[in-house]
This record gives sequence, C-alpha cells and structure tokens, in this order.
Amino acid sequence: MSRKPKIGSKILFVVIAFAATAALTFAIVYLPGKIGKLNVEMEGDSMASTILNGEKLIIEKSFYLRNGDIVYIDCSRANLLGDGGVVSSEGIEQNLIKRVIAMGGQTVEFDFSKGKVLVDDEPLDEPYVQEPTYSSMGNAFEYPITVPAGYVYVLGDNRNNARDSRDEKIGLIAEEQILGKIVLKINPEGKKEPVI
Repeated sequence: MSRKPKIGSKILFVVIAFAATAALTFAIVYLPGKIGKLNVEMEGDSMASTILNGEKLIIEKSFYLRNGDIVYIDCSRANLLGDGGVVSSEGIEQNLIKRVIAMGGQTVEFDFSKGKVLVDDEPLDEPYVQEPTYSSMGNAFEYPITVPAGYVYVLGDNRNNARDSRDEKIGLIAEEQILGKIVLKINPEGKKEPVI
C-alpha cells in the first residue's frame, strides 16, 4: 500500500523552493555589483605619506565601515549643512581616496593653532598624517559640526594639501557614495602592503 504525501510536506517543499529561487535571484542580480574588488591608482598627494601618487590600490566593495578606514568615494555630489539639514549640490566629477574621521552622530571641530582635529571633543591620535592640521582648506562648514546619520566626514592624510570634507565642493559623504574600502596597496616593486 503506497502512502500519499501529506499536504503540509507539499507546502513546505514549495516554500523552500521559493526561498531558494529568491536567494539565487538576489545573488545573481544584486551581489555582483556589491561584492568583489576594484583596482585603482592613487592620483595626487592628498593621502601622502600613507598612499603615494601612482600607487596601485585594491579596494574591497563589501565592507564594514569604521573611523580611520580609508575609502574610495564618489564626489559628484557635495553634501553641506543647511537650516533644514543636509543640502546637496553638484560636487566634483572625480572619485577620491580619503580617511573616515567621523561618522553619523559624531561632532567634528579643529584647533588650527595646535594643528589638532577633535572628534567628540577628543583630539585624534593621528600618526599617519603628513603634518598637523593647520589649514581649513575650504569653507564648507562653521565648526563644530555634528555629522548627520548616514554620512561620514573625511580628510586627506596630507591635511594641508588635500581636498576633502572641508571643501564646499565635497562636504559630507553619504554612505551610498562610498564605493569601497582600501585594503591593500601595491608598491612600485609589486609588493602588496596593508593600508592603515
């Protein structure tokens, strides 16, 4: 005598098949643009001496973001602060490489007389900078500012020779403008080195 499958097992099979199809569709359509690596070359001296002009970089497109990370950003939109919050305008038609200094909810200010950057009233320990921060390099904001949720504040490591969040044509960087996180650099001899 043969047993007929129960209705519950047929429904379970259909649900599992649907979930597997949805996951496969997501992986085929969405993930190729979000996971993987990019290779770019540093242009300019704004990240010296951490990353030098002409060095090749490997960028991870899927990443967890935190303060101190070096990121590859789309600067075609400048995000400044207005009376009602963030106001966006045309930025520069260039992708840049910068260091994340502050994230949403954190306060940024400068003490140019001492060459210090302060986040949440604490001076940053920045062994990676070329020299202390003595220049405002633009007039994007009146400091201190609190970075809105969903945005980051970025600076170049060569602070007195960098276009970054201090510049009104760049401003704050929306998280969706971050194209990836720099994970390795390739020196002229072809050796891969971590970027910190």
